[in-house]
Amino acid sequence: MSNDIKIGSDVTAQLLYVGEEKTCVIVCDNVLEDVNAVRDLAISEADFAAESETAYPGRRAELSRSYAETVFPLVASLIRDNYSLPDASRAHLNASYFSLVTLAPEELSLQQRIPHFDSANPFYFAAMQYINAGNFGGTSFYSHRPTGFENITVERTDELIKSAQSFIQRSPPPQNYFGDSDEHFLRLATVEHKANRLLIYPGTLLHSGNIRSTADIDSDPATGRLTTNMFVEVR
Repeated sequence: MSNDIKIGSDVTAQLLYVGEEKTCVIVCDNVLEDVNAVRDLAISEADFAAESETAYPGRRAELSRSYAETVFPLVASLIRDNYSLPDASRAHLNASYFSLVTLAPEELSLQQRIPHFDSANPFYFAAMQYINAGNFGGTSFYSHRPTGFENITVERTDELIKSAQSFIQRSPPPQNYFGDSDEHFLRLATVEHKANRLLIYPGTLLHSGNIRSTADIDSDPATGRLTTNMFVEVR
């Protein structure tokens, strides 16, 4: 099966510089020779029942080793080439998953209804690939209006939390997936969904999936908004 996962011969990479802080987001298309081979791995190998408690609004399963071994070197190379990193540092794969959005809006926790960040570590990165073709939502990046923060570092975390808690007490977010801007978060950019597209961005950057209940909520890896997710720490 591992021979089915191969990097494509015509991979393209575009750099987006998001917001006032000009955070680099890497968008790669045509990443794999046959992206459907990844879907087939998810159908045949992934145990989505194995992880039920997660901050992700759905189900996750361990990512196939064959996929990680093929795609991680490309991700590490792109991170090394496009971000300012400590000298002599190396990229390490911290966690990796198949992911499916499965929660209905009424099931979402508070944290799942607002943009979030993955880590306050400036050398922590997320790499997400869209697998299935379909009319699915993409991914958007945000700034926090009261503070102006776009990247949430250790120094900014307490101020963000205090401001967000105060706002939520006055005006709780609606029981739905986050989408457009509101009075608390400003949408800076959106990367649309496209099968075989890979996004890489710093884990400090506020973001949210553009989830629409009519298209994106599906527990079947053959037809749902299937993504691969790799979390990379450079140290």
